[in-house]
Amino acid sequence: MKNNGSELEDLQERLGMYDFMLALDNAPNQVVFGGLDEGLMNAEAYLKEAGIKTARLPKIEGPFHTRYEIGPALQTQPLIEKTQFSYPKIPTWANSRGTIIESPEQFRDESFYQIFRQVLWRQIVQGMIEKEIGRFVIIDPSYNGEGAISGTIERMKPDAEILTIKDAATLDDVMARLSAYRA
Repeated sequence: MKNNGSELEDLQERLGMYDFMLALDNAPNQVVFGGLDEGLMNAEAYLKEAGIKTARLPKIEGPFHTRYEIGPALQTQPLIEKTQFSYPKIPTWANSRGTIIESPEQFRDESFYQIFRQVLWRQIVQGMIEKEIGRFVIIDPSYNGEGAISGTIERMKPDAEILTIKDAATLDDVMARLSAYRA
């Protein structure tokens, strides 16, 4: 499904009767919904009936990036409040706002909100492209050469350089490549 803002909002409104919500806005042609099983199954049936292609992700052990995670977020809040955050030294984007974090307070807020709010990955990549960032480092132990994150980057910026850290060996490789850029 092509994903322009108003079309996605319209779909969410029409599907409001089902107990689920947008969890990840990955790309113009890919969004991920999260929620409880019954709501997701009902929404999936509705989408299929409407002719919208759906795919079921492997079983995920929680409704991450949805309102159902407010409880765990509240449990982590005391730890987040005790954590000392610093001003970012490099541009750092907030998952739940899709904007650059500019202060320790914004780091603290985002550490809390990203648990139960949707991830605006597409907006983050667009912001990086607008800042003329062309090299992306993905940290993902399960990465196999393809995925939502790298796919979004490749579609939105075909000439991007994507470096992936999966384990200690790939970390060493990526660090060596990044060090070579500084030389």
